[in-house]
Amino acid sequence: MIQINNKENCCGCRACTEICFYHAINMEIDEEGFYYPKVDSTKCIDCGLCDSVCPIMNGGLKKLDKNFPEGYVCWAKDKILRFNSASGGIFGVLATLVINNNGVVYGAAFDEKMKLRVVKASNIEELQPILKSKYLQCNNEMAFKNIKKDLQEGKNVLYMSSPCNVKALKNYLLKKYDNLLTMDFICHGVPSQLLFDLNKSYLERKYNGVMLSYDFRDKLSKKPSPPKKQNCILKGQKYD
Repeated sequence: MIQINNKENCCGCRACTEICFYHAINMEIDEEGFYYPKVDSTKCIDCGLCDSVCPIMNGGLKKLDKNFPEGYVCWAKDKILRFNSASGGIFGVLATLVINNNGVVYGAAFDEKMKLRVVKASNIEELQPILKSKYLQCNNEMAFKNIKKDLQEGKNVLYMSSPCNVKALKNYLLKKYDNLLTMDFICHGVPSQLLFDLNKSYLERKYNGVMLSYDFRDKLSKKPSPPKKQNCILKGQKYD
């Protein structure tokens, strides 16, 4: 069974919880607000599936080698899309393409209680809360199971998350899917939902109000005028 003796060796991805057929693993929150797996030894049959899907126990993230794909600079030409994104807006471009081709997009968004969790977008309106960066640990409960179901139904799926969660998903699926597209980003670690909640409570007391939304990288002073057409630049070529 999976055991976390050193918290640095767990990213809280929930792959072990989601893969367990006997519901022997639950995610518990520690004193700092981070998720860690807890095994119920009375239910565990020691099948080893939880160990096999863990992204940390299975080599972590691979080092770059000579076969690593070539990198490109890419950004959305749509100024509104860039404004509604944290960086260049390329995630929004690809997500729109996937949705318009019988696809769905999974990514992080705040719920009505300002808790960050993985949500599913089946149209452009549902995509908007996923745009922009959110700098805290995301709850992806049931996300892997839902993604696998969509993949098995033949839908094109785009999953956007941190590198550890992307690797966890691929381990969880147990095989490759041609209709799966994943995106990640450079990550230096994340604070917990608890830390965000404490900051939220402080701001609500300070301004005597209720927080309905939060923007980690505000661009209100740079809001552009609407463009004529959305496209992006990729290696000197234009893709509508």
